[in-house]
Amino acid sequence: MIAAVNSPTSCVVSGPPEDIDGLVQTLGEAKVFARRARVTYASHGPQIDTLQDELTRALAGIRPRAASLPICSTVTGGWVHGEALDAAYWVHNLRAPVRLLQSTQRLIHDGFGFFVEVSPHPLLTQALQSTARAEGQEAVVAPTLRRDDGGPERVTLGLGSLWTQGLPVAWGEGLPPAPRVSPPTYPFTRERHWIEARPSGGAVTPGPHPWLGPPQTTPESPKTTRFELRLSPRRASWLLDHRVEQAAILPTTAFVELLRAGLHAHSGGALTALADLTLHHALPLHADDPRLTLTVRPRGRGAWLTLHEAVGDGWRLLATAKGEAFEAPSSPEAPAAPPEHDPVVFYKALHDAGLSYGPAFQGLIGARRDGEGALGLVRLPETAGSARGLHTHPALLDACLQTLTLLRDPDAPLMVPTGVQRARFGPSPAEGELLVQAQRRVSPSGAPVADLWVWDRSGAFVAALEGVQMRPVAGAKGQPRRRDVERGVGGARRPDPADG
Repeated sequence: MIAAVNSPTSCVVSGPPEDIDGLVQTLGEAKVFARRARVTYASHGPQIDTLQDELTRALAGIRPRAASLPICSTVTGGWVHGEALDAAYWVHNLRAPVRLLQSTQRLIHDGFGFFVEVSPHPLLTQALQSTARAEGQEAVVAPTLRRDDGGPERVTLGLGSLWTQGLPVAWGEGLPPAPRVSPPTYPFTRERHWIEARPSGGAVTPGPHPWLGPPQTTPESPKTTRFELRLSPRRASWLLDHRVEQAAILPTTAFVELLRAGLHAHSGGALTALADLTLHHALPLHADDPRLTLTVRPRGRGAWLTLHEAVGDGWRLLATAKGEAFEAPSSPEAPAAPPEHDPVVFYKALHDAGLSYGPAFQGLIGARRDGEGALGLVRLPETAGSARGLHTHPALLDACLQTLTLLRDPDAPLMVPTGVQRARFGPSPAEGELLVQAQRRVSPSGAPVADLWVWDRSGAFVAALEGVQMRPVAGAKGQPRRRDVERGVGGARRPDPADG
């Protein structure tokens, strides 16, 4: 009988030894690859029936509980709850066929593209990759150990292979502490194979977006798209108006624009939403244009995006995100516009805290507290240049995020966004004056996050940024009191004890 279906082209048969030998011979004569597994028992078949009572008694002490991670079972071929993994489940696991093909298909369809085979030696890598290719996707598979090559070093190599493919790795967890190793003091001797950056100001082939070069693919990965980015502060000088502690830093909203542009070009507009957007490193803006590469890989029904910066002879991971199809959010109704405020007072207070917004990023023209939330009115400043060709001008979206500064608790430090759980954008263009509503909440993991909703003046949905993650401004010169920020903000607010 069929004992396991591992991929569209690979299966395992279980039965009496003489029957298996005859099947291997017949398949060999038909030039179909087959070999006998080196085991002394036939699991996943009727021979297990004689052991059922003994196995049930041996496993009677198992007390299943809720799992901390989702489980996709090769017994059922789908998702299961941890509480279901009792003694009967494990007995059935040894008797029933292994549905690896079905469970792999489920994972791929649900958006998973990275696989780790936890075993003494990798046996399923080819099966997993074969299933992914049959589904029209690309999968990254990494082993943990190899025969006669185990231990932390081999596990670290497996994690490293995942990291080089764009999967974030928490290196400090589960590995023994180790000192950092200094590189050799002599120059490396090597032959370079990197695509060299084009000279600044030279002719660049037009791409699908003002910041993207033309899409590139390779014969090895024809469904993976790479873009060489053309983000130049000299051509978009308004970017230099975004400063944290006097240093020009690429705003989070520019990362959003870059990822959206690459996702749109890769999918032909079928994928427009971003999920699990994480900024791993800030990107300072210097005199030299940064060398950036955006990679978009198919992943289930969506895509996986990684943004790297060339640093010396290597690459540094800047941002990752998942690309998804748009699903209309159940957004609240657009609020009434808040009154305009005094931007001089508002932005001076932010400057004193370390957020030095230049004229191009001073687009919050009205705001007020609204209970535990805040309302904003934004407009793209003229000094930010044209939004032509952009999905959403980063300076305009950044002005929307500035509404979050009003959600601080008294004497709490100012925060800057470092990630977004989900970013969705509607068909209405982000232009003219926009209404913003911000609300803070606690995520399922217990971390404080905020949700941001944006509409145009007619009340049409423009954008939703859900689960915005923040971090304090490092090294601030002294945090302004909230009343200093709110002094230039119209509308009612809760009394501050510092007001006297």
